[in-house]
This record gives sequence, structure tokens and C-alpha cells, in this order.
Amino acid sequence: MSSCPTANETRNAVSVSWATAGVVPRSAASSGRPGMYMSVASGEIPVTRASGTSGASSRPPVRGARTTSVVPTRATVLERSSGVRRVARVVQSRGARAAGGEETRMSSTVLPAVIAVIASLFVALALLVPFVAVQYRRRGTLGLGPTVLSFAALVYALALVSYTLLPLPELTADFCSVHRVSPQLRPGQFVADVLRENRGGVFGLATNRALQQVVFNVALFVPLGMFLRHLLRRGIVVSTAIGLGVSLLVELTQLTGVWTLFPCAYRLFDVDDLIANTSGALLGALLGPVLRLVPGQRTGDPDEPRPVTARRRLLGMLCDWAAGVGTGGVLAVGWSVLAATLDVDLPARADRLVPVVLTGLVPGLLLALLVLRTGRTLGELVVRLRPTSTAGATSGRGARLLRWALGIGGYLVLRSAGIPLLDLAATALAVASVVAVLVGAGRGGFAYRVVHWQLEDDRTGADHPRPRQPSA
Repeated sequence: MSSCPTANETRNAVSVSWATAGVVPRSAASSGRPGMYMSVASGEIPVTRASGTSGASSRPPVRGARTTSVVPTRATVLERSSGVRRVARVVQSRGARAAGGEETRMSSTVLPAVIAVIASLFVALALLVPFVAVQYRRRGTLGLGPTVLSFAALVYALALVSYTLLPLPELTADFCSVHRVSPQLRPGQFVADVLRENRGGVFGLATNRALQQVVFNVALFVPLGMFLRHLLRRGIVVSTAIGLGVSLLVELTQLTGVWTLFPCAYRLFDVDDLIANTSGALLGALLGPVLRLVPGQRTGDPDEPRPVTARRRLLGMLCDWAAGVGTGGVLAVGWSVLAATLDVDLPARADRLVPVVLTGLVPGLLLALLVLRTGRTLGELVVRLRPTSTAGATSGRGARLLRWALGIGGYLVLRSAGIPLLDLAATALAVASVVAVLVGAGRGGFAYRVVHWQLEDDRTGADHPRPRQPSA
């Protein structure tokens, strides 16, 4: 049978337990209080020291210290060990919260960028038709270089907006007492901040948070100056002035709590940010000519006919799809907002019919009117293609309706019905159209094969003979 532990055994057991929990003993010289231990995370925690027993310290107890003449039992040791485990759990919990804070800071940095990229895809789809139309009439074709640079500028613009606004704080009753910040109106304050946080050496500069903030604010507006100089053909002075205006708009948005959307400012208005942002725009304007090195920006005569390639034909089909789906989506969202505002309650059958009409029939009807009037779809107009009839070709409005039904019109109507079998038919029609463009002569597609039509560049005429077609 085990006997009760001595005082020395008790102290040793408790010391081992504290060490296991990450708690280190403080020396008597540093604390002046024997029997005291310091936790790495939670400060000093006293341990009762036994006295009056064999092996105990001969030093007198410190004034105010708690003493006892009773030798601790094994249950006392176990109870203390349980307390140690509770302290260890507290330390672990604090570490988890610290890790959670790091994760939160990381999400606040990454999330706006992810949102900007995703939003850019939708905005690019909405702007696809006018962008392609402008490129074909300004440059004669759609170059890879201008497309990549324009999309990069779109991502940058939306990232600037998202980093200005996101993450939005929760609007609570004590919002201003928690989030209110005062504006910083002293120009050059960043110099004092950098000097205050300077730790000396190259490594100290690299880890200086105040200096990092200034560098980030300069770098943030360098792309703006480059895009203004290269894409919009603005001079250095105008590009810098626009950078100043955009930076002022951002800072005022923060100062006014997103233009009074919030009761007070929750982000800092800093005049040094204006200086850094404007300097970045100036630097970007000076570096703007570097973007000329991006390949695929060669321009030619915009009125010179180009060959009808599969890529060009598929681009026109993509424009048709974007226009049809985009129009249907806008109509559906508009109807949803209107119905919610006016509290419209339709019968079940009518409620199922509304999406079919708005997302399929209305966009399809608009495209049908265009085909009947011009003989071309919107996508063909955008990429400057027109149909030509061949020997034995079907002519008249009936042929135009047939090619509409076997193309984008039939696809939109079938997809909007919401019936699995019709969805499968719409998918099969789309696949057949793409395959016919890739493998068929003339690049017209499935509908053109049925009505025996061909495509040519609409710039072909007496002054511009038909260009030589590439081999299939």
C-alpha cells in the first residue's frame, strides 16, 4: 500500500506538473517569493508551500504568504494537478484564439481579391459584346494583348473597390464606440512612424510595418497610372491628376463611413495615403510604355477584310450566348425585384411560366427580329460577318427563321423551359453547332449547313477582295 507523500515529494510532483503545462519556476532571487511560479501565458500563479515537515525549507515564510502545517495528501496533489491541466487548457485556448486572429487577418486580405476576380468574370461577360464590337471596328480584329490588358484593368478596378469597402463591419448599437477612428491630417506623419518602428539594419527596414504600409500605398496606384497612360492614351500629368482624384475618392469614402451608409468612419482617412497613392500613379504613368511589350497588340487597317476562322466564328457565337443569357438574367432579376416590391402573388402555373418567358422567349424573340431584319445574329454583326447564299440555298424569311431556330434562338427557348429532356436537346444543339464550326467548311456551323449558307467578312467589296480562307 502506498503511504502519504512527503512535503518534498509534493513540491516535486507539483513542479513536474507545472513544467508539463508549460509553466516555469521563478527563482527566489528574481521574485523574492519561494513557492511562486510564472506561467508563460497567464502570469504568476501561487502554489501553497508546506512547512513544518521534514525536508522543508528552513527559510521563514514570506509575509503574507499562505502556509499550512498539514502534510498534503495524495488527493491534494491530484487536485493541484487537475488545476494545472485547466491552466494548460486555458493556454491552449488562447493559442487557438491567436491562430484564429491570424486566420481572420489573412481572410480580410485574401477575400477582397477573390471577390474581385469572381466579380470581374461576370462584369467581363456583361461587357463582352460592346468590347468585341469596339475592338473589331478600331483594330479590325480582337487581339490577345488588348484583351489581356483590358481584363487586368477590370480586375484591378474591382480590387480597388473591394479593398476600400471590404470587409464590412457589423452594424451594432455601439458601432461608433468600437470602430470610430479620427482622421490623420498631418502630412509626413509616416516619417515619424517609420523612425519610431525602425529597429536598425536591412532586416529592420524589411520588417518595419509603417514602411511596408507606405510602400503598399505607392504600389497600389502604380497599375492605375500604367493603364491610364497605355490603354486610355493619357499623358503623365493627366494620369497623375486622375490618380489623385481616385485616391481622394477612396479616402472620402472611408472618412464618411461609405458616404453615410455607416454612422461613423470605421477606416482611417490619412493624408499621407493621398501623397503615397498620387506618387504611385505618377510612377505608373512613367512606366506606362512598358506595357507596349505585351504581345498581340499589333494594329492594321480596321477596314481590311480578315479570313473567317473558327475562332472568329466561335467568338460570334459566344457573343450571341452572352447577349441572350445576359438579357434574360437582367429581365428575371428585374421582375423578382418588382414582384418583391409590389408584393405580387401569381398563381402557381403563371409563376412557373414567368422564367420561361423572361429568360427564353423574350431574348429569343429579340434575336429573331434582328435575324429577320438583317439576316445576321448579334454575334455576327459584332465580329463583322455576314451570310452569303450558294447554289441550291434556301432563301427568304423562312430560311432566316430556320437558321435562327437551329442556332441561338432554339437554344435559348429549349433551355428556358426547365424540362430535362429539352435541356438535353439544347445541349445537343449547342454541341452540334460548335463541332460543325470546327470541322465544317466555311465555318458557318450547323444551321448554315442546313440552309446551305456560307459566311464572309462584311468588309469584302470592290475595294477589298475576299481574303484567302485558311485550310480546314
